[in-house]
Order: sequence, then structure tokens, then C-alpha cells
Amino acid sequence: MEGGQESTGVSLALSNGSESSVASVGTDESGGESGTTDQSSGDDFDINEWINENSLRNSLFGAVSVIAGGIEIIAGILLLPETFGASSIIIAHGLDTTVTGLFSVVTGESSRTLTQVIATNAFRGAGFDESSSSIGGLLVDIGLGLVGGLAAAKSAPKLAALFGPKAATSGGTLFSRASSGPRASIELLDSMRQHGRTIKFAGEGSEELRYLNAMGAEANVGGPGHLHILLRENPSKAAALEEFLHGTQSRLGIIDRLGVDGAEAHVRSFMWRHRNLLGL
Repeated sequence: MEGGQESTGVSLALSNGSESSVASVGTDESGGESGTTDQSSGDDFDINEWINENSLRNSLFGAVSVIAGGIEIIAGILLLPETFGASSIIIAHGLDTTVTGLFSVVTGESSRTLTQVIATNAFRGAGFDESSSSIGGLLVDIGLGLVGGLAAAKSAPKLAALFGPKAATSGGTLFSRASSGPRASIELLDSMRQHGRTIKFAGEGSEELRYLNAMGAEANVGGPGHLHILLRENPSKAAALEEFLHGTQSRLGIIDRLGVDGAEAHVRSFMWRHRNLLGL
């Protein structure tokens, strides 16, 4: 070996799950010196540190699972009225994911969901080998998680309505994101017109529909006095009434006095207090 060149060989043996290791290091430098060091060397592999690092990693993965499971549960609950069977499965898988995640957070140990265990046993019972059964169980668990993610995306407007602002603002234009509940009847819309409102529907492929989609809204109202209402086809009763009431707020000076955000809070409070009277 040429002078000034250094080579190092490291071998590590771990057996039977013990925390003991055997490490050997040989060096050959200019003078041809060689030696050995034991595990206490600062550069050697520390099995305890490795275990602790994995414990932290499992806890972090567990925390992510808790969040993901919680989102699944909320999404499933919000979609229950529409798809009871599928929503029930989503809620159950969300609970399973949350509980498993909590276990990993508390113990620092990796754990499989009950869904994965059941699916793995089903594959095993169908005659698949152990490796294929484990992979199949994992894929089933991941697949249900993806379904839960799609459900969360579908229920995003409802989540925004529950936990976020129900309207976005752009200058003097007010947007409604209400979409669930009873639909606005022809009689209601005619009555709104009789009270000085102009109503336009955003048809399929129209610029108005692209505008509402960009704003993430079901309806909006603008123009002088907030009398010009834009609605999606088959709008919810809540959205139509909210836009109508913005015009009333404008006439009474509420929007000028409270500002846009204050007016939004004011109309939501009014509609909630009188929801039975309004038929919501």
C-alpha cells in the first residue's frame, strides 16, 4: 500500500436480537501501523442510539397516522347523509388508523392496523404465502387510506364551512360557500326577483361557472347595492338566501358599518338564529 493512503475496513455482527456487537477496524497508514478498537470507540455503531432513533421515528409516524385517521373520521361523518355504507367504512378505518397511531406515539413501537392484520389473515387463508399475504394486507390498508383521502377532498367545502370562513371577499363582492341542505325553490327565486334582485345562473362551460369554481363558491352577489346575484344551477336555499340578505344589509348600511367580515358574521348569525323560520 502506498504511503499517505488510508484504508479502513469495518465489520459489524449482531445476533439473536442482543445489543452486543463486534466491530473491528484495521488501518494501514504510511508507517504500516494497524490496530483494533472495540465498540466503545466514538466512531463505532451504537445500537442503543439506533434503537432510540427508530423509536422516535415510529412515534413521528404514529403522530402522522393520528392526524390522517382524524381527517378520515371527520370526512366520513360529513359524508354520512350521502353515502352511509361507504362513509361507515371510512370512519371505521379512520378510527383504526388513529388508535394504531396513538399506540406508536406512546410506545415508540411500530404497529400494524387491525385492517392490515385482518386483510393479511384473509390472504393467508386464501392460500397466499406469508410474504404475499403481508404485502396484500398492507395494500388493502393503504387503499382504504386513499379512499379516505378522496372522501376528505370531497368534503373539503363542508370542512371549510364548519371550521373556516364561510365566505371569501373580493372588493364589494361577497361569496357564499354553502352547498348542502334543501335546494332553492322556483318560488323563492321568483320572490327574490320581486324584491329587486337580478339572478343569473352559471351554466355548464360558462365564464361565470369558471369564476365560481376559481373562488370555490356556490354563489356570489355584487354590483350597486349588492342586488346582482350569481348562482350555480340547482343552488342551495342557504346560499340563495345569504346572497339576498347581503342586499338587505347593504340597504340598511350594515356592510358599511361592520365591514365585509363583520357583515358576513352578522348574516351567518342571523341565519343560524332563524334557521327554523327560514327552513334551513
